[in-house]
Amino acid sequence: AAVLAKLCAKVFTIERVNELALKASEIFRDLKIHNASVKVFDGTYGWSDQAPFDRIIVAAAGPEVPEPLVQQLARTGRLVMPIGPAGNQRLERVIRVGTGVKIEDCGTAEFVPLVGRFGWKDQHASLLSFAGDAYLNEMGITTPMFPAPARPITRPCMFGGYQRPACGIATAKLAPA
Repeated sequence: AAVLAKLCAKVFTIERVNELALKASEIFRDLKIHNASVKVFDGTYGWSDQAPFDRIIVAAAGPEVPEPLVQQLARTGRLVMPIGPAGNQRLERVIRVGTGVKIEDCGTAEFVPLVGRFGWKDQHASLLSFAGDAYLNEMGITTPMFPAPARPITRPCMFGGYQRPACGIATAKLAPA
């Protein structure tokens, strides 16, 4: 979201875990980023009162693209999201075309599960990787959902050096032309 804030007029990011949202807000303040907003919520619903969005980026894999996110795309908006279970995921680009959408396959991917009403159900939260736990623990966050890992993880992954756990959704509004 911090990178998007440098590229877009306004960024809205949603996290499932309160501690991650607080950390994101702190980072935005430290970096003097004033055009990004953070919300703790089930990101599979999107952020309807700020829609429509020119771009939506989902940093967790769901069983399908959540319909509320598709509905919140602007007339020419784009959404990028990994789809599928662990070990069998594809990155998809959804492009709004009139009242419909065009879906493009962008290749294989490996992300943590998108948990929420329009994602995987909570029982899939146990699929979160040790790398996601390490990311939280590296920030000093230990919660019942993300206990300290039994062993250190050094495998680099996407997003901040480690896979991001739970639901990370960033939406953006581009600057007016």
